[in-house]
Amino acid sequence: MERTQAPETVRAFKPGLNAADAAAVRAAFESGWIGTGVYARLVEQRVARAAGTPHASAVSSGTAAVHLALELAGVKGGEVITTPLTSPATSRAIRYAGAEPVFCDVEEDTGNLDPRRVAERLGRRARAIVAVHFNGHPCDMDALRRLARERGVPLIEDACASAPLGSAYKGKPLGGLGDFGCFSFGRKVLTTLDGGAVLVRREADAARLKRLRNLGQDDGAGPDERPRDLSERGWPYRLNDLAAAVGLAQFERWAETRARLEALDQTYREAIGGRLSLLARRAYASVVPACFAVRVGGGRKRALRAHLRAQGVRTDDWLRPNHLLAPFKAHRRALPVAEGLASELLYLPFYPGLTDSEAGRVANALRAFKDRA
Repeated sequence: MERTQAPETVRAFKPGLNAADAAAVRAAFESGWIGTGVYARLVEQRVARAAGTPHASAVSSGTAAVHLALELAGVKGGEVITTPLTSPATSRAIRYAGAEPVFCDVEEDTGNLDPRRVAERLGRRARAIVAVHFNGHPCDMDALRRLARERGVPLIEDACASAPLGSAYKGKPLGGLGDFGCFSFGRKVLTTLDGGAVLVRREADAARLKRLRNLGQDDGAGPDERPRDLSERGWPYRLNDLAAAVGLAQFERWAETRARLEALDQTYREAIGGRLSLLARRAYASVVPACFAVRVGGGRKRALRAHLRAQGVRTDDWLRPNHLLAPFKAHRRALPVAEGLASELLYLPFYPGLTDSEAGRVANALRAFKDRA
């Protein structure tokens, strides 16, 4: 009996790298300057322009971006209000900055911070609010800005899960809606291999960021200029020019990338139904999709994941409410909405290089599961 060959696996994620990125790295390499130089400054200009802020500082990761924003906010010794539905990097960064996270429950329909719960948890030790745009969908920034202003604390916008170009809240781009904004360019649909950016409005903050990301010393102007003396505590958080060159090449083809992501999003949406549903998109939100999470009701998430694996489709089940993780057990309390969403959300393959054939296989597998569930 002839054996049929198993279909090639559809990967959960694959970076969108191509020959243009390789050529950009070679050009940066041949420049003879691989530290934070002209390529990194060009990335900063592109990100600042996209977010509508005067200044952006390129750093080595999204975690570094959130950490440095918290340092600018002066949270040491206090509490930072945030969501449990985020990468542990957010909560770790709060600890790095010498503060403790205070986790609030989230909105049932979006997974974002619920402003009503934030108001309940903003105590006298609160030093900042970190608003994470869950899966790239904007938080209710008007409500959060109002709370931050009333309590006299800065609002930090964690847009690390968002596409850095195109997503907006009431027509205003993400990253520039709070006192400080943060992006990540690591395992993302627009990548610098690993990297991030902090967005600020005040020139004094921009100057300090350059010191903080450079071990507390001022940036030198080039390979022949010695850096100045250490002026404060800092970290090795610079983005190098090789990584920045990749990001610049990716910015150049963003329109093509965005169109591809939106087409994939539509393909998946047409396959959703039955026990499979999606988080809402509110009227104030313009979202360029950076991931695709399907919500699986009736305790069927494990069954869906097994079904997709049997069809050669890999998925990602990375989301763990941070308040349930071991390092934060001191902050453990019931957050039923966040815990419920985490138990239901499964992340499907979603990246620019996903072919029509592969996306079709995923969509057909979803329909088959929907029909039998």
